[in-house]
Amino acid sequence: MGRALAVSAVDVSSTPQTMGAPAVVRVVGDLDIAGVPEVRSVLLSAEAAQPDALAIDLAEVSHLDSTGLRILLDGARRAAAAGRRFIIVAPPEGPVGRILRLTLLLEHLEVVPELGAASR
Repeated sequence: MGRALAVSAVDVSSTPQTMGAPAVVRVVGDLDIAGVPEVRSVLLSAEAAQPDALAIDLAEVSHLDSTGLRILLDGARRAAAAGRRFIIVAPPEGPVGRILRLTLLLEHLEVVPELGAASR
């Protein structure tokens, strides 16, 4: 008798930067090892447009693992090197907000509770 493996599902989309608002990469679902390649690809494409600010909207992420955290840290590092703002949208009571708080990354990353707060 075989066991079925659960497959992670992630939906990623991006919106280019507009006047007064950052470019946005929106992630819905699980940001884990299965979804990281797709998220990384969309994030790098958004960065290639060289926006002044880039927000990664994780408000609808239901699960974040260590590979997802690595995406955030790498994005923040690349943004700092390019002189770009890297904003993480994560409600404090949500799964991502809780993980960022528990790992003390709230102290090192720019995190806002909603996308509207990411605008200049």
